Amino acid sequence: MLRNEAAAIAAFEDASRTKPQYFHLTVARADTAHTLSQEGGCSADSDLDFALLHVEHARGLVPKSLAIMRSLEPSRADQRPAVVALATDAAPFRFRVRDLERSIRRMCRLSNRADNSEILGPSRREVSEFKRGLAGSPYAAHYQIAEDDVTYYQSFILVECANPSAAPPETLRANALAETKARIAAIEALITP
Repeated sequence: MLRNEAAAIAAFEDASRTKPQYFHLTVARADTAHTLSQEGGCSADSDLDFALLHVEHARGLVPKSLAIMRSLEPSRADQRPAVVALATDAAPFRFRVRDLERSIRRMCRLSNRADNSEILGPSRREVSEFKRGLAGSPYAAHYQIAEDDVTYYQSFILVECANPSAAPPETLRANALAETKARIAAIEALITP
């Protein structure tokens, strides 16, 4: 049903192979494929009416997106040749880094007894230390890509928040730090030979 849209995207990607933005297209394709493999598609697509709505949405979105990407071509001269080879292989790394970054940038208030900065402070310091340890490696650039993805997404997303927890702040802080350390360990397992 989206044959024409898929062909338009393929033609755009093919024409971009020798341009700096091809790195970004490779990253986006790899990240989308990895995310779908981990999370699956929209659960509502099992309903034919919802699936058809998504098809119609894609038909309108693809031409607009391609036009935007074409308009950005002259400004995308920041390809990083050293990480192009890792664009696909690093998709699981970027997936987990986005999860890590979202976990320390909660958009909803966590506690009714303390600010998020107090609850998440130790976790944020742990993440900063981990990120600092990546300096000089190809993964530093991939970390930045994933971090920028979270920043961009959170700049326009609307969230519906549950009531903040009444648990003691120290308990919430300890739990958040333990989760952060587990997320970092999972990322390290991906990149440690």
